[in-house]
Amino acid sequence: MKKSKIVSIVAFAALFLGSFAAIAYAYDPESSDEAKADFCQSLTDLSSTVMSYEGIDPLTATNDELDAAADDIEGAWDEVLDDAEDWANAYDNELAGAYDDLYWEIQSIPGDYTIAESLDEVEDELSAFPDAYRATFDGSGCTAAA
Repeated sequence: MKKSKIVSIVAFAALFLGSFAAIAYAYDPESSDEAKADFCQSLTDLSSTVMSYEGIDPLTATNDELDAAADDIEGAWDEVLDDAEDWANAYDNELAGAYDDLYWEIQSIPGDYTIAESLDEVEDELSAFPDAYRATFDGSGCTAAA
């Protein structure tokens, strides 16, 4: 009886420790190298997303096309933010500042402006994006082969 009790306790302990190890492995945070690679990839994806809409003509595009572009770019930006949270060394200050400036400038555009007037309003903020992106990409130590 004593022997079966000891075997049961050992088996239970092994099961408990095995389960604990499996859970710990499943929830193990990614390494710094993995987090950096993810952050750099999300920056590359953001750039690709923006570039894919660079040729869209807001004067001839449908509202659905403009909405799709905005949604895709916002989704790519959210991924950058998520990956920046996972990597402590992410340098995203300049890009975050440029994004915020553009966001708030867009919010301040009066509803009765034409598309041309709206584009004029955000021209400075849009032109700040390439330099902010490059500073973030380079400042985070990303490479073109992210």
